[in-house]
Amino acid sequence: QNYGVILNPIGSATRSFSFTASDFVCGTIFPITLQLQDGATDYGTITYNIPTGTLVPHSYSSGNIATPIPDNNITGVDIPIIVTDVFTLTDVNAKIRINHTFDGDLEISLIHPDNTSVMLVNRRGSAGDNFGTGANDCSGTPTIFDSQAATAITVGAAPFAGTFSPEVSLGAFNGKPSTGTWILRVKDRASLDVGTVGCFQLELSETQCCAAIL
Repeated sequence: QNYGVILNPIGSATRSFSFTASDFVCGTIFPITLQLQDGATDYGTITYNIPTGTLVPHSYSSGNIATPIPDNNITGVDIPIIVTDVFTLTDVNAKIRINHTFDGDLEISLIHPDNTSVMLVNRRGSAGDNFGTGANDCSGTPTIFDSQAATAITVGAAPFAGTFSPEVSLGAFNGKPSTGTWILRVKDRASLDVGTVGCFQLELSETQCCAAIL
């Protein structure tokens, strides 16, 4: 494209152009390199990394529950969510609302239908109470686990109302199929204090590709 004479410092010129990319994998980055020149002066190149596809989230929920967490029990309790939608996972986030009188007792894991397990919380929060605030159901404010979160659960404090990166990256699920029974497994590993799971929610995302104009 020829932009003609552009006055310095306030001049500008606009020219549109489009392209079609056909040989790429949906969800990957497509680099575009532009070479810039003013008359005989070559200003080199600049590269734009264009993401292909759009991240599309799907939400699933246990609904409002009141599931007791067995005290000082190595087996714990499993909260299932059955996903019937079929797609390839690009991103996974989880939300929980739990009342417990000693957060440091709890180990909480998210388990994929193929039995891949990701530890969300490994006995954090010491003597603090609860994960999330408000009603102990899906209307309350949950603790959100997102591997892109700026704050790690390891440095958070009870009641963990906000968004945290988990103990282990949820990226372990990327590339896997969405369908099947997902499990939130909650274990209470010490005696005396008890609690209840009020809600478990999943956000499973896929990348969908379509024609785009730059």
